[in-house]
Amino acid sequence: EVVTRALDALEKCRTADGAIPYTTRAGSKDEWPGAIGRSPITEVVLSLAGRSDTESIRRSLDNFLEHWGWLEKRRQQTGTHVPPYNIAPYYFFYAHGYAAMAIEFLPEAERASYRERFLERLFQVQEASGGWNDRVFPRSENYGTAMSLLALLAPNLPKPASWPSAEKSAK
Repeated sequence: EVVTRALDALEKCRTADGAIPYTTRAGSKDEWPGAIGRSPITEVVLSLAGRSDTESIRRSLDNFLEHWGWLEKRRQQTGTHVPPYNIAPYYFFYAHGYAAMAIEFLPEAERASYRERFLERLFQVQEASGGWNDRVFPRSENYGTAMSLLALLAPNLPKPASWPSAEKSAK
């Protein structure tokens, strides 16, 4: 019951154009720049529960790639959730890790193209040390590098477990 309520809440967050705002208090005319990091993973989670589809995952990835610059503007900056899109710096590699996972939910014929575009972005921000860091603190490179490595490994990782929908379990 708790999982079903959580999935219901995620679905209620989705705007008409498919963005997943940070809260249910959506209201700006363009939610995508602030939602690009959470929308791919949310669509994957909903898909694993039979509540999303390939088109929604694709749209979330297209918006991740289109609005990536908003994440980049906040990378290695101070402060959290700074307007206009309230993106925190530590959100940067979180978003990349889960966008890479979402690519693996696309039809196989589409994945190579998405991976190529994704990897261009990821390697664009690699540190001279070889790692990745989305914060102003040197210690944060551990987290950024770990998330980036997971993103690089995404094609070879097993898919997360699915969740049977309430309708399917009732049958």
